[in-house]
Amino acid sequence: MKIAYSHQEAHAAIDYVYTEWTQRMRRGIQDGPGLVLIIDELMSEAVIGDKESNNHNEEHLAKLSQLASQGIKNNIFLVVGAQDPKIGNTSGLLMRNLGLRYIGHVTDATASRVLAGREGVNAHLLTESGDFVEIAGPTLARFQVAEPTRQDFERLERRPVTAGPIEPADLIEMPEPRPEPAEPEFDGSLLSPPESDVGGNSVIPIDMRTLAIYFYEQKLSIAQADQKYGLKRRVHERHRAAALELVDEIEWLQAGYASRSPHCVKQET
Repeated sequence: MKIAYSHQEAHAAIDYVYTEWTQRMRRGIQDGPGLVLIIDELMSEAVIGDKESNNHNEEHLAKLSQLASQGIKNNIFLVVGAQDPKIGNTSGLLMRNLGLRYIGHVTDATASRVLAGREGVNAHLLTESGDFVEIAGPTLARFQVAEPTRQDFERLERRPVTAGPIEPADLIEMPEPRPEPAEPEFDGSLLSPPESDVGGNSVIPIDMRTLAIYFYEQKLSIAQADQKYGLKRRVHERHRAAALELVDEIEWLQAGYASRSPHCVKQET
């Protein structure tokens, strides 16, 4: 895709990669063509914005966090860069899953610890003259980026410029990607009828991607759900209960009994 500059272009690029990941994940595709999403200026308004300015894009942040966490399993990779990342704007899920990190000079030891994911890196003591810290899993290395001057370039040998005939070249136009057929929306009423809860609040609809979390993390607490996935209490409790209900129904059906689902009982009557 072309380089995205506006919010609309950035949204289209992030959404395209996120949709490709969800399709690969659902179909179990782990050897698809490598796909790389590169984002510079992560904190820009076009990407995730700034909470203090009331223009924070939670949707982009949630999608990027999931790509960082799960994308590599489906051959999808995320590269992000930021000059002054504000810790309060990024999620813990995104930061924890940046496996390879290059950190330049930062403001203080706290920023160094959060961005590096460990103590003792001391990126705030770097010189700002091209020295960086590379963090790859348990290994840590400091290295120097060459900063050539104009004099350096003037000393380099030049290849002589020669004029030659211009030969015809075939221009290949990349075809537009075919849109995938829309998958049917998951009907949450299969789990429970659409009624109000005890407090009179409307029932939160079931989202299939959110529901899938609770089949892998059955002991997820309210605090963990908020920290790792940005799920608030009612959404968390709704999907956790739905997952338990669905598992119980499957085990009941496997035992040879008729369905106990309120939805099925309602249809039969």
